[in-house]
Amino acid sequence: MRRLTLALLVLSAMVATSVAQPSLTPISIPDPETPPPPTAAVVTQKSEGLATGLALGTTFGGLAMIVAGVSARSAAIETLGGAAVFIGPSAGHIYAGEHGHATGMTLLRCAGAATFLYGLATDTIVADGPREYSEHPSARPLMVLGAAAFLGGTLYDMFDAHRAVRRANAETGLVVAPMIGARTAGLAASGSF
Repeated sequence: MRRLTLALLVLSAMVATSVAQPSLTPISIPDPETPPPPTAAVVTQKSEGLATGLALGTTFGGLAMIVAGVSARSAAIETLGGAAVFIGPSAGHIYAGEHGHATGMTLLRCAGAATFLYGLATDTIVADGPREYSEHPSARPLMVLGAAAFLGGTLYDMFDAHRAVRRANAETGLVVAPMIGARTAGLAASGSF
């Protein structure tokens, strides 16, 4: 029992002395001749899931706004919902930084909708009799072409949103950082090529 008590006392004394003594950290004084280490720019990776979620959420949110606007008889809500339906599928590309693609695909959807509506108006206004006697046989192909352009552009953008983020993340492999020293200044580039 005495040996156990003595061992515990020695052990507690060792722990107490190691805790009681402060640790000494050497202070380094920067050398004015040595340039400081470069600070690298922070490169953040974009989320593929977020891009797809933006494309789907904005598009279906726009459809919901159109329905809500019709039921509330609010032209402003309907217009905002319509804009979301046309622009929304490209929201993932906008997030990824592909603004040119987003603009082009939005214009494709607008052209497709306009073509569909023109074909519908031509077929409806001119055909007073049975539809097989329509004076403009090109109306139905215009409607099909317009619907295909609108739906095709919409689905492509939704399914390509995650790949747009992959392309954007692959391009961010280069990091450019400033290097400033006591007597020199410059840029440092690092990355994978």
